[in-house]
Amino acid sequence: MRILVALLLSFLSLGAKAHDFNLLRKNLAIAPNNKKVCYTMLEALEQKENNNKEIGYLGAYTMIKANHQISPIQKLSSFRNGKKLLEKAIDAAPTDIELRYIRYAIQISIPSFLGYKDNLNEDKAFLQEKYRNASAPLQADIITLVKLKASKI
Repeated sequence: MRILVALLLSFLSLGAKAHDFNLLRKNLAIAPNNKKVCYTMLEALEQKENNNKEIGYLGAYTMIKANHQISPIQKLSSFRNGKKLLEKAIDAAPTDIELRYIRYAIQISIPSFLGYKDNLNEDKAFLQEKYRNASAPLQADIITLVKLKASKI
């Protein structure tokens, strides 16, 4: 609990221009199983004037929010709204490696019946080709997610 509070405080204490995308990215893995983290990240992102990357994260957390809802109608609505936000962000910044990372992470994690798997191969190839242009923490996350072999590093 203390770790969660510390993470949340560090996120909320960020200045308007300083964004901790590492925390947002790390919490993507926690949010599907932790309602509090999911809703805290959503609340923080909803209170900002979002750039494309933040819109992408808002979309991802909105999709993840579906895990924490009971009604199938609410679940589907959250998923669709989040998908629209993420796709809007990627349409505005198609070469942003972090947005492609977010979409790939979502698409490999969700059930096939949701019909959101169209970009898996495209995003995986993009990440494999461009990951060296990312920050060191994002590079490490991409390597783990895409399971790049050491020989490609």
